[in-house]
Amino acid sequence: MNLVKWHPGRIARRSPQDSGSLFYNLDNWMDEFFNWAPLSRTALQSDWLPHVDIREEDEGYVIEMDLPGLDKEDIEVTVDNKLLTISGERKLDETKKDEKVYRRERFCGKFTRSMTFPNDVDAEKIQGSFERGVLHLAIPKPEQTKARRISIK
Repeated sequence: MNLVKWHPGRIARRSPQDSGSLFYNLDNWMDEFFNWAPLSRTALQSDWLPHVDIREEDEGYVIEMDLPGLDKEDIEVTVDNKLLTISGERKLDETKKDEKVYRRERFCGKFTRSMTFPNDVDAEKIQGSFERGVLHLAIPKPEQTKARRISIK
């Protein structure tokens, strides 16, 4: 049985027997180019990167991050001016000495995600919850940066 490294997002992986093929060489070159570590500073600090949704609303920002398999004690959220950092670690179950693993697709290890907001945020009023493997953060804007309607007389 041949084991082939799994690449998320790739439809098919050509085998090394195709190494003389133009498509195999192009496929490998594209992998090396787009997976080049310096393109992503957080990729250098993390074993895996959880998926995150960020949206802006009138009152502030909302962040939702998928963190299956973690407890809220495994997650750390810090904010410094406009920079919000979410970090943590997901530990993989130990494999037994005589156990054979044929495939492992679940990501584990440490992660760090940092987001910079266009405006300052009100760090004292950030609210967070963790439910069913999803971290929810409500990050209010300070009073002076909120949009307000001006009535014309």
